[in-house]
Amino acid sequence: MQKQQFFITSIILFLALTVSAQSESELTPNQLSIIDPSTPMKGAIYGLNSFSIQDDFNFVSGQNGQLTAGSDLMNTTIGTNGLFVQQFAQDPAQSSTFGVNNLSFNYNEIGNNFSDQWTISSFDEPTLTSRRSLGIYENFGDDFIVAEPVMYFKASEVLNGGAKVGVGTETPQEKLDVNGKLMVSANTDDEMVIINDHVYAHPQFNNPQDFGNGGGYFMMASKEGNFESAGIFGDGDGVTIWSPGDGQNGMQGYLFLLDEDRWGDDTNPYNDNGAATFSNALIAYVDGDGNWVVNTPPPAFANDINTEQKTRKTRLSTINTLETMSYMPTRDLKENEKKSQLVDVVDSPVLAINPMSLEQSIPSAVTKSPEGGYYVNYNQITTALVDAVQALTAENNDLKERINRLETKLEK
Repeated sequence: MQKQQFFITSIILFLALTVSAQSESELTPNQLSIIDPSTPMKGAIYGLNSFSIQDDFNFVSGQNGQLTAGSDLMNTTIGTNGLFVQQFAQDPAQSSTFGVNNLSFNYNEIGNNFSDQWTISSFDEPTLTSRRSLGIYENFGDDFIVAEPVMYFKASEVLNGGAKVGVGTETPQEKLDVNGKLMVSANTDDEMVIINDHVYAHPQFNNPQDFGNGGGYFMMASKEGNFESAGIFGDGDGVTIWSPGDGQNGMQGYLFLLDEDRWGDDTNPYNDNGAATFSNALIAYVDGDGNWVVNTPPPAFANDINTEQKTRKTRLSTINTLETMSYMPTRDLKENEKKSQLVDVVDSPVLAINPMSLEQSIPSAVTKSPEGGYYVNYNQITTALVDAVQALTAENNDLKERINRLETKLEK
């Protein structure tokens, strides 16, 4: 600090000596004036509370605890509140302020009466004691509209941690709180968006897609404006997934379910090894017609065919042991309230297979939770039904043959 004061004092004395070398002086009770008669814009004035030294377009002045140096094109002011730099020789004019608690950059189009100011400020956090937060703001417009904060760093609520960052909000609730759409990208046109909204901007017919407002919504999708996009939307009413339907790994489909444990040593996440091994990572998918397609092992991985044929004969009796039932769906109060708003939907009994009888007949078709809930795999039942129909067909064919033989004997 002493070096800076000495440097400034040296500049002032140098300019004063330069001016006074070929000048006239005038001393009054309040100030000393030194002027150069041959150069109107050259001189110095020393007062009780101020001074001013002019050398053509360059000057140094001090007043009210401030020191200003520069020219008619650009100058710098150092004061008790900070440092102020401005240039106003052209339009737009620009200036910067470096204060104790803030830093601002100003851009002013004088001819268009338009201003843009960026400010970084540190201030006491109103909801916390002895804590300071940091905000980045932009003020802009022809009437200098105060905009929402661009970024806000909220002070920690607990010792050694807990600071929160807000983008577009002064009240961040989490570590990162974004008010608006969030875009993540690695390459151009490969961006993805996270949107807190129920409307997705798709370019088809220039119609934004509105998924409805069930409250508590979220959306994660490809960049808006792409004709080929995929995403997931959820709200208080349900979850929706959309896909281009172009397919993966040579198969047309909309939704693909993979088993990470089956990934191989290649770069193909679907890891379709065909009939060579039954280790495909692709477990199931929804095809282009909306059908659920399940990965099924090739014959080489099935049980012994002769043994399986013998087993099929018992499937018909197995199916005959199954019991069916009907029940009314149960919902909580909130679900019933939503249901009552759908005038075209009327509750009706649901038909199902009794899971207890199914557990006795086809154990592989039933999963029981620790809490006692039953979950039925209807694919297993379908397989048993196919076997039962085939067994029934074989019996019918056998009966037809016997009837034909009897009819032949009777005709004789």
